[in-house]
Amino acid sequence: MPQPTLLQLVRVVQGVELDAVLHRLADGDPSLTAIRLHSNIGDLGVKMLSAMLHASSPELQAVYLSGNDITCVGAALFADALRENDSLTKVHLSRNTIADDGACALA
Repeated sequence: MPQPTLLQLVRVVQGVELDAVLHRLADGDPSLTAIRLHSNIGDLGVKMLSAMLHASSPELQAVYLSGNDITCVGAALFADALRENDSLTKVHLSRNTIADDGACALA
């Protein structure tokens, strides 16, 4: 069975299709200052988002990933992206299944 795409996992991000948000990240859209994902994107979704955060717009200040079924694997991927992104000042990861290993990766 093929893996679901990120668009199948997440339908809406602040009322905008996720692919449009990812394109806005890639283009460095200055109006994109926050992203809210609340659709159980899981580790696959975090992997795709993290790849885009490496090249995100400098105006992106907040990413809300609460309640997305993210595990230690996704937390480690997101931590790697955070090390290369100096514009984010707020990251919300509550209500996920991130254990000690994932928390250590984010620290």
